[in-house]
This record gives sequence, C-alpha cells and structure tokens, in this order.
Amino acid sequence: MGFCNNITPTCDVCFEVLYGKCNDVLTLSIGLTPSTTFFLNLTDKFDIITPLTVTTDSSGDFTITQTWTEFFGDVEVEIFSDAGRTILITVIQNSNIYNCILLVQELSGSNNINPALFSPNDIANLLVWLRSDMGVTKDGSDAVSLWADQSSNGNDVVQAVGSKQPTWLSSQLDSKPAISFDGVDDLLKSVSFIWNQPETIYVVFKQVSWSVTEILMDGDGVAGAALQQITSPPRLQLNAGGGTLLLATFTIGTFFIATVIFNGVNSVFQNGDTAEATGNAGVNNMSGLTLGGLGSDTLWGNVDITEVIGYAGVHTTAQRTEVKAYLKTRYPSL
Repeated sequence: MGFCNNITPTCDVCFEVLYGKCNDVLTLSIGLTPSTTFFLNLTDKFDIITPLTVTTDSSGDFTITQTWTEFFGDVEVEIFSDAGRTILITVIQNSNIYNCILLVQELSGSNNINPALFSPNDIANLLVWLRSDMGVTKDGSDAVSLWADQSSNGNDVVQAVGSKQPTWLSSQLDSKPAISFDGVDDLLKSVSFIWNQPETIYVVFKQVSWSVTEILMDGDGVAGAALQQITSPPRLQLNAGGGTLLLATFTIGTFFIATVIFNGVNSVFQNGDTAEATGNAGVNNMSGLTLGGLGSDTLWGNVDITEVIGYAGVHTTAQRTEVKAYLKTRYPSL
C-alpha cells in the first residue's frame, strides 16, 4: 500500500469508517490550525492517489466527503500545508508521531474521528503553558493585562499598569495571534513559584527589533535565567549568571521555536531542529516567569510571543521532538 505502510508500517494511526457506505462524510479533529486550507493525498489499496483540498473550521476540524465502497479498502491520508504537497503535517497520537492517518474500513464503527491528541500536559512536570489564542485578558485597545497559564498550575503572567501592558495582535503566525512587547516598558510577570534547575522551556517567538543586552524572557528576579540579545544582531544568549550560551540564527522579523534547557554546564540552546549550542549558561533558577524584560522590570525587549511551555527537569531527545512536533502542528510554517 502507500506512504504509511512503506515508511512507518507499525505506527499508523487507525480509525474506523463505515464499511461500504457511499458518500460518507468524515469529520477529522486532529488539532490543525483553524480556518486554514490544507492539501490532502488519499491513497487507496491500489496505490491510486486522490488529491483533495480542505479548509478547517473555527475549531480546526475538517471534513472529507468521498465515495467509500467495499472495494476502496483502507485509505491512507497525508496532510500537507502547501499546494505542492511538499510540507507534510505530522499527527501526534498517544505520544507517538505519525506521518499520516490510516482510515480502516470496518463493518461497524464511527464516522466521526476524534483522536486523543498530544497535549503539553502529557509530559510530567509541566509548570507553565501560555497560548496566545487562549486565556488572554485584554481591553478594547487589545492591551493585555493577564495571560492565563493553561497548565492548571495557575502560573499566570500579569501586568496591572496600563501603560506597561503588551499588545495582542491577531493573525501573526499561521492565523494565530501573538502578544507583542514594545521594547520600551512592556512586561508580563508571574508571582514567584518553585522552578529550579534543571528547567526545559519551549518558546515560539519573533525578535521584532534588536538592542544589545535587552531581555526577551527571564525568571522571577534580577538573579534569574534570561533569554537575552547580546553582542550583535541577531545573536541571543542564555544567561543564568556566570555563563553564556550563544546562537546567531534567530533572524530578526521571523518566528522560531527555541528550545531552552537551563542545566548549569550542560545547558542547551536550540533553534528549531537545527542549530544547537551546548555548554555553561550559569546556575541561577527561574523561580517564576517574566516576558518582555528582566524580572526586575528593566532591559525590555521588543519581541512577539505566541506560545511558552515550561517544565521542571531536562527533557530527553524524544520528549523534545514530541513537544516540537506539537508546536509544528499548531504552526505549520515553522
């Protein structure tokens, strides 16, 4: 058969569709970006590929209307973000990453597909999870006073002073909004909570502009663990006191996924799946979360942020791959 069986024969995601029913309408809820067009290849048991174009609804769901017959057999569905069908969207199911969906015809079953998808909560020791499309409290001018933690730990980041509140911007990355910090005095900060090294953090962000020593993300106070602009554009460093870890690949004006592991001399700083630096970032603890500047409310950075996921402990390579696959599903252009 087609792509799944050739590439990942033991890792297909299997769902049931009604066997032998014509013009069946299948609804798929697999965590795709809402109100976005995707391009599908349906491969049947004869390796005949049927291309389809679908648009997700406001919940990220889409439907397939197809003539399903008993001769059609199992159907493999590949999902792409581009019309040329070169950028494949992966699916996460039960902590596994799959290249496509396998629709298995049965004599009985459901024609509504709702897999239990990966959530950052599926990995232990999640301390804070911020999504720009959830939990944002803003006024009529889109000034953000609270960005609510989705981890259930209540580690919200807040700003009571109106003039220091960042701005909510719609449709900044794959139809998702972003929280924009002006680099002048905007800041969101949590109360202190226990978050000691080692710490693993994933940040989806864009440097809007660059100014030496400015801070994009920090812990609770002066002696925190910072993501800092340093030396020359577009360099960023991890600075947890006494050590620095540099990467120069975060181009200004472009969104990236940064993986940050504060772990003393074994710290890790990675851009997406490619550029990675390892070494000493210092030993300071986060002890909380500050966005847009230093925890002491200075050195403000001009940055747009769409998502922050923070854990206690060092993530394995497999866990890092899992979280980044989740983020790439939400932000297909990354």
